[in-house]
Amino acid sequence: MYASYYFPTMIDSLLKKNADVNIATKYGLTPLMIIAGRNQSDVVKKYLDHGADPNARTDGGGSALYTAVYPLYRNYTEEAVKSVQYLLDANASTNVTGPNGKTLLDGLDDFMGIPETKQIYDMLVAKGAK
Repeated sequence: MYASYYFPTMIDSLLKKNADVNIATKYGLTPLMIIAGRNQSDVVKKYLDHGADPNARTDGGGSALYTAVYPLYRNYTEEAVKSVQYLLDANASTNVTGPNGKTLLDGLDDFMGIPETKQIYDMLVAKGAK
C-alpha cells in the first residue's frame, strides 16, 4: 500500500486485490497516515472505505488525523480540509498528541490567516478537540 503514494494509479488495483490498508512500518506508520498529510483526500476516503483504522497510532504517538491537520509543507488547501473531515466522519480521535507532544490545536495559531486552517480548527473544536 505504500506504493500508492508514489504510484497513485495503483491504488484501485491494490484495493481490489484486498491489500492490507492497515499494514504498518516497524514504527507503526500506516498508509492512511502517510497519505492524510499529502492533500489527497480522495485516497484518504478510499482507505477509510476499505477499512483503514483512523485511530491507529505510531510508536511516537502520530495519527492519521494529526498528519492531516499538519499537512506536508503546511500546505493548507481544500483537500486538507476534506481529509480532516473524512477522518472526523470516521470517528478519528481529536484529543491526541503528535510525536512532539503537541495537541491537534497547539500548532495551528501560526496558520490561522489561511482560511482552510480556520475551517480545520473549527471542525476540530466542534468535535471536542482541546
